[in-house]
Amino acid sequence: MSAPAVLDRGALDGGLATRVAPPAWPRPEPTGRLPERRDSGRLRRLTREHDLLCTQAVDLFEIAAGLEAAGINDRHARTDYGVASIFELAEQMFELVPRRPVPVGADVGQTRRHPVNHLLRGVLYGLPALLFVAALRTVHPGPAATVLLISTVTACALGQGLSYLGHLLLGRGARRAPRSLFRGALLAAVTLLAVLAAAGLLLPALSVRVGAFAGGQIVYVVAATVLLTVEADLLLLALLAPAVALAGLELGDPTALPDAVVLTGLCLCLLAVATAAWSRPSAQATGHAQGLRTMLGRDELAVAASFVGYGAASALLLSFVAVDILTGASPASTTTLAVTMLPLIASLGAAEWLQYRLRGRADRALRRSTSIAQFTRHARAELGSTVVGYAAVLAALTGGLLAWLNLTERADPELVTDAAGYATLGLALFLATLLLSCGRYRPAIGLTGAALLLDTGLRWALTATHQAFLLPAAHLAVFGLLSVTLLAVAAVDYGRLGRHR
Repeated sequence: MSAPAVLDRGALDGGLATRVAPPAWPRPEPTGRLPERRDSGRLRRLTREHDLLCTQAVDLFEIAAGLEAAGINDRHARTDYGVASIFELAEQMFELVPRRPVPVGADVGQTRRHPVNHLLRGVLYGLPALLFVAALRTVHPGPAATVLLISTVTACALGQGLSYLGHLLLGRGARRAPRSLFRGALLAAVTLLAVLAAAGLLLPALSVRVGAFAGGQIVYVVAATVLLTVEADLLLLALLAPAVALAGLELGDPTALPDAVVLTGLCLCLLAVATAAWSRPSAQATGHAQGLRTMLGRDELAVAASFVGYGAASALLLSFVAVDILTGASPASTTTLAVTMLPLIASLGAAEWLQYRLRGRADRALRRSTSIAQFTRHARAELGSTVVGYAAVLAALTGGLLAWLNLTERADPELVTDAAGYATLGLALFLATLLLSCGRYRPAIGLTGAALLLDTGLRWALTATHQAFLLPAAHLAVFGLLSVTLLAVAAVDYGRLGRHR
């Protein structure tokens, strides 16, 4: 349920339609036959940011295509570089930079990360789900639980849009614009926190505690998104370690610690994360000092709005058991929700590592293939092995959970079906992330939204006809259909050479 999981910077570097961060390519050594002719102004900085593109391009049209993939359009070419169009800018870059071919097989891929780093990031991705379930266990179905669900969906939606825009601005070398964006988002989140806390105080159906927790979750997701975007994930993990421990204790034994201790610890962690998110972008600020209005246009905001919709749809799909409980369609408890979500939460670190490894292997296949057909075969084979690998992780975790439930005599058909539903949905969102990494955000967002509408329609129809006992099976069928459809689209798109440039 963590918004940054879908728009991790590595996924964007893998070829999102608007490339948001110039890759850290190693600079090829000069051959000695061609002198350096780089300009000393903005154009020089642009060629350095896209060094591999400029040194390896066969013509100016390849450079123009690469600039467009990086989010630079005719408007930026005119306002930032004083040329008429992106093609004129590409022509100047092509003439300015000598060709320096990199030998076939040279390692120009992404910087390697240790798998432990990805597993630790998985903890960050899963924390909102843990806190949400822990909070649901303390409230009864009704207005309070509905407010918590709405705040979770809002947080995920805002996190998706903020992550996209933040990566976009940082990738364009902006300094003031990302800082303004992040601080504005934090102020908006804190304002929502104050509004929800006041609503909890004034409305008899709520409480200050529920309102503050709902608003605090929004503040946390926004602040965590900021820190993940600027690659301060280890700092975030250190700040949240106490909150992870408290959430685990609350889920394991709600009476282990007094409520005052738990709430105080969570509040202190939230304050520390928000403070770090406010100050960290300023400490790392580099690049030109253009404002938000200059850096963002209608096209960028339209794409960001799409990601906001994707965040909301994916959060609602992940909350299918909670929605069943809130609508009275299922007699399941919040304990059932917590148990059935555990395998998916535990798999998030493995999901990131597998996606990161897949992008690296696609880069190697791109360099080593001698034909488009050969690359297509390699790319689709790597995609298939990665999807099978993540499906195996989900199956192993879910199977282990069900075996434990069977030994403790807690398993029942509805719980087993819900657990299988979460595993299947996890695979579907994994595939959606792969599509996003290839720049295919419209199919990913559209299919996820369609699945949400279908699932909602089935819930209404089965509840109205007094067949709510079929809901777990209906959810599983919808998630299975979504997974199969996304896999078919990914198999076609991932093998296309243009998706990896």
